[in-house]
Amino acid sequence: MLFQGADSWNIRDEHMLDTLDSLLRLHGPHSKGIVWAHNTHIGDYHATDMVEEGYVNLGGLAREKYGMKDTALVGFGTYQGQVFAGRAWGARPEVMILPPARVKSYEDLFHRAALEMDTPSFYLLMDGEEKFREKLEHRAVGVVYQSEFEEHGRNYVPTTLSGRYDAFIFVDQTTALRSIARATEKGKIPETWPVGI
Repeated sequence: MLFQGADSWNIRDEHMLDTLDSLLRLHGPHSKGIVWAHNTHIGDYHATDMVEEGYVNLGGLAREKYGMKDTALVGFGTYQGQVFAGRAWGARPEVMILPPARVKSYEDLFHRAALEMDTPSFYLLMDGEEKFREKLEHRAVGVVYQSEFEEHGRNYVPTTLSGRYDAFIFVDQTTALRSIARATEKGKIPETWPVGI
């Protein structure tokens, strides 16, 4: 985790799958689980440019291990609003403004659809949807967010949405989540160390 690149990323996501697998085994052969993670971890890497760059992720690995029928991947997106994140690893988290999405991104497309339908949010079930097979930019906002990269497209991942997710939830304008207050015992390292978000 101290270095950037595919090796560091892949170790983390493979560890996430190992943890999920251990939990499912612990709870028996008919157990199920829900994993809440950022789109870059949950959306199947095969439907992005991650695969070309040597990256894997939890969603794609779960589909490979458990099968397409036993894995449901749900993505989230927004057009604009706020996000609670840090400017770098280890930075103090803060509420940041999320500017309007780039033109011709999936988030821009869904914003226009939300205006047309006069709704602040909606969801899509992919079920082989042909219209979402086009590879478009898809916003990636995580624990680290740097708004200055928006105009250069560095916060976006080229994505085939219907291949990346089984369903997608769109909220046109978001407000930032707040972290849960955490109690720590003096002299004990908290479970969420070093960041705690």
